[in-house]
Amino acid sequence: MHAHAHAPESLPQVTRVLVLSHRDDQRARLVRDIEADGLGAVICEARDVEAANRFLSQGQAPHVLVIDAQSVREELQDTLRGWTQQTGRAIVVVSDTPEDAVLALSAGAVCATPSPRVDDLGAPAADHLRKAIAAAAVCTPVYRPPAALHTLPDLPFARAEQRIIAIAGGLGSAAALESLIAHLPPSVPGIIAMVDVPGEWVDALAARLNRVGVLDVAVASHGDPVMPGTVYLAPTDRQVSVNRSEHGFTVQVGPRLTASSRPAVFFREIATAAGSSALGVLLGSADTDAAEGLFALKQSGARTLAEDPESAVCGEALRAALNRGSVTELTHLRRLPWRILEEALVTALPG
Repeated sequence: MHAHAHAPESLPQVTRVLVLSHRDDQRARLVRDIEADGLGAVICEARDVEAANRFLSQGQAPHVLVIDAQSVREELQDTLRGWTQQTGRAIVVVSDTPEDAVLALSAGAVCATPSPRVDDLGAPAADHLRKAIAAAAVCTPVYRPPAALHTLPDLPFARAEQRIIAIAGGLGSAAALESLIAHLPPSVPGIIAMVDVPGEWVDALAARLNRVGVLDVAVASHGDPVMPGTVYLAPTDRQVSVNRSEHGFTVQVGPRLTASSRPAVFFREIATAAGSSALGVLLGSADTDAAEGLFALKQSGARTLAEDPESAVCGEALRAALNRGSVTELTHLRRLPWRILEEALVTALPG
């Protein structure tokens, strides 16, 4: 017997969860962590994909699937894309390695979190997992086929080093950023991006995104010059901004930030430093404070764009951005690379 069904929880505020892990001790730890606060109920424990599929084929309806990446490692992306497309359920991946985590995010996982240690009771990973499940339960999974390289034509950006693009997002935004990078040409002004991955996984995300398109992708370091055709991934646990000089922009990495304030603070910092020479882009997020940060960026004279909730995993911040006046339109992810180029062309230049 490879799957054990639990009695479903009747309370609507309780999140029903399917757990898949071939490791018995890890599966038991995941179940314990999920149910610890009474807000999650594991309705199925599966040892393999076949057992999980049998359970789902019976018409069972978990809100969230929690997958141990090591249990489906050889077919991780195909499994996640298939389940996202077929079940419409949000997937949270727990992973021992950052490489598997970023692969999972690329394939449609709503979020990824470090695997909890079996022998470490009360570890932060358990709290991260519960928060990830709570957030995923209110998201709409988006099926994303593998990003295909289709670079848009180079455009004549005068003094591109004096322009900057700031991109931020929450759950699902790593995959959306991958889609953008697959289309943007090397003439695009320098991009600083902050997406929802643990800080220790940013290096692995940069390595993956470097293989997607023609842009260079690097983890932002203090003092880096912001160069056209380059994406700088902001450490998600740090305050990141830029400093402006006659030669262009340089990255500034400051103190640690709380999770709830990151995109909002990021946009406000760019507003102060770059103003009308910036283009702000908000990808899907549940953090409505991000809309306030984008509004501050717009008020500084910057151009602003936001993804359409139809193409995003989480649309709360995007709808808030439109209602707040942070943007005047919402743009589907398919059209967003073109709109980025169009808006970046008309950002203001100093002097």
